[in-house]
Amino acid sequence: MKPSAGNVMINTDGSLLSEVAGYGAIIRDESGTALVAVVGRSQPKTVILHELQSLEAGLCLAASHGFRRFHVGTDSKIIVSCVTRVVDPPWIAIPIMRSIHRMIKAPDFFKIQHIYRDTNKAVDHLVGMYPSAEFLEIIPSSFAKDLKKIVFDDKSGLSFSRGSPELRHYGKGVAFDICKIISGDPLKLEADLHVPEKNREQWKELDCSKNSLNQCILRSGMVLLKNYISYTDQIKIINVCRELGLGPAGFYQPVFRNGAKLRLQMMCLGKNWDPQTRLYERRRKDGVIPPCIPDEFKKLVERALQDSHVLIKEDLKESNAEDILPWMQPDICIINFYTNTGRLGLHQDRDESVRSLRKGLPVVSFSIGDSAEFLYGDNRDTDKAEKVVLESGDVLLFGGKARHIFHGVSSVFPDSAPRVLVEEAKLHPGRLNLTFREY
Repeated sequence: MKPSAGNVMINTDGSLLSEVAGYGAIIRDESGTALVAVVGRSQPKTVILHELQSLEAGLCLAASHGFRRFHVGTDSKIIVSCVTRVVDPPWIAIPIMRSIHRMIKAPDFFKIQHIYRDTNKAVDHLVGMYPSAEFLEIIPSSFAKDLKKIVFDDKSGLSFSRGSPELRHYGKGVAFDICKIISGDPLKLEADLHVPEKNREQWKELDCSKNSLNQCILRSGMVLLKNYISYTDQIKIINVCRELGLGPAGFYQPVFRNGAKLRLQMMCLGKNWDPQTRLYERRRKDGVIPPCIPDEFKKLVERALQDSHVLIKEDLKESNAEDILPWMQPDICIINFYTNTGRLGLHQDRDESVRSLRKGLPVVSFSIGDSAEFLYGDNRDTDKAEKVVLESGDVLLFGGKARHIFHGVSSVFPDSAPRVLVEEAKLHPGRLNLTFREY
């Protein structure tokens, strides 16, 4: 995308891996010619923070070269919303957001807009350098050969086609938001720091007033922990999923090889699962690397496994509960959001490694939002399948002998989510489901 006459275009992008993060910006003139670029390395925090770092770096670079009319393009819709004050950034990004707001008052002209990732390929490629420096200025003559080609293709109007299979597969151009944005009432992304104390006290009362945990063993290796995740933790999970879901590796509607679309929105953490190839890969087909699994999620999985082992020892009198439900350390998380019409047919999860499947390492599932009817059985016959209702806060684990059960979601019950999730987190009608596994 080229700026209007007299302006410069600043393309920005941020990147987050498990051990490193980066950000960068490229400045072009109205003809599309690259003038100068900057790239930096950062301690990994959150996607939004690193996207904002790229914007700040681009604005600093433009100011240092005397440019006064800026047109910014970013492939992150939530960054546009933060800059235009539609939503607030997470608390960790507030200082840099304030710096950006001060900087955009200085130029004669400033405009920021969302652009599709296929028109932002040059800076996306640049960010992957991960230099040792925090702010490294680069002149176009020193660009790598492949970067020069991308810049030339962009200038010539030969950018990656949005009609390509890769972008059709990932639904580019459509950012699915699991929360409702109400004008004049911006959503706070960090519930534990932004929610008034009186609201937190109400959540604690609600948590305490719920029925005592109804833990049960559905079959060997299959445990259901009812009302397990507190409302406070559910709010945090929603906020984190929303932040990740609006990022470059966010939610999309998966498509099978035959062209049929799943009736849900999906996002992967750790590794990407491709429903067309049924393989786990480091990158998606559009080149995006899935974010890592937040430590808070891993701790909840660990606690659920520990409590399940206690239940197995008490109910089944088993001295070694791991023989029934093996221990695992999640490195993959598939997050699905089902609307009220969402469904998922009976299937088996058999795409993990041979080692993982042979050991029966469990799948751990979190349910948040509207309740759903969950089916499970030894074959794909829905008439013979057993049923259980999964409600918000429930955790379901199945491993060992139950690892290869057929399972699916037959229906979502509208308006069944706890009011606190709708009122405080602005969660859209539907069911948010996180399934953890070890590859």
